[in-house]
Amino acid sequence: MGLRADIIQGLEKYEITKIEGQPTEEDLTQVTLELSSALGSVATTLGGGEHGHVGLIIDETEYVTFSRNGEKFVAPTNPGAYPESPDADAVVREQQIAEHKAKQDEFVTHQAVEAFARQAIAKAVEPEWLAEIKSDTMGDNHLTPKKMLTHLFRVGGTLDHLDVTQLMTHLLHEWDGIEAPATYFAKGDRFERQLLKAGQQKNPELRLAFALTHFEKTGEFEPAIREWKALRRPTRVLPISASTYRRNSASAGSTTSPQPDLSDGASQTAPSISKSTKWIDSKRKQCSSPSLQTPWQSKVRSNSRK
Repeated sequence: MGLRADIIQGLEKYEITKIEGQPTEEDLTQVTLELSSALGSVATTLGGGEHGHVGLIIDETEYVTFSRNGEKFVAPTNPGAYPESPDADAVVREQQIAEHKAKQDEFVTHQAVEAFARQAIAKAVEPEWLAEIKSDTMGDNHLTPKKMLTHLFRVGGTLDHLDVTQLMTHLLHEWDGIEAPATYFAKGDRFERQLLKAGQQKNPELRLAFALTHFEKTGEFEPAIREWKALRRPTRVLPISASTYRRNSASAGSTTSPQPDLSDGASQTAPSISKSTKWIDSKRKQCSSPSLQTPWQSKVRSNSRK
């Protein structure tokens, strides 16, 4: 099929997340990471040769910090069809031709990887988010992947009140009893990080209350929850222990058990799922003040008491 087609076909095995609606900063960061894995798999001597074609999407300043000897990733130019000044000596000329062929392959490879990245970014978001920089005649063919991502971070990286409301709904979504608990909490952590960037505060007490309610409704962890409720409050630990998470995650096909991030700021490390709820009680005191509660928190609290 040719070098260009072969490279693009090889890269298509990498899955790039499809973003529904407005692309958030976290969505775009995830797409960038996925693209880095794909682009980094295609070898090149550009930019020190250690990170494949990642330089196509990474900011130059950041790339230099990772490249060998601080080399920049510079896009190659078209070397043309034949060496400009072939030597009269046959041996030297053959060497020049070989070197020129290597430059041609490097240029074609770069063009192929860039085309894949451009197409992948365009497919990852809905068309309106790139409409501002697209050409009526060229489409997005004149754009570099880096310029496309920079534009998306600028126009889509912020959240409006509708996005915040939707994220809160997702954060407090009921556990269905089928999804691995570790996955359920990991999703919540992702939504919570986006809310933090939008200026919302963490509410570990609320997340714990909702999770516990959902677990009770399914009956999956009834013995553990019953034992937990029988304990005095200072000695209570979250009833779904780390080992329980591992058992349930394994049954759901998961081999890892990431713990929910219920920390309250950068200086607070995420507690183990089996640690004492003294930590939760301390957060409950912080969250109990009416002045610190948002309307949606107060509404949820009143509904949960019913």
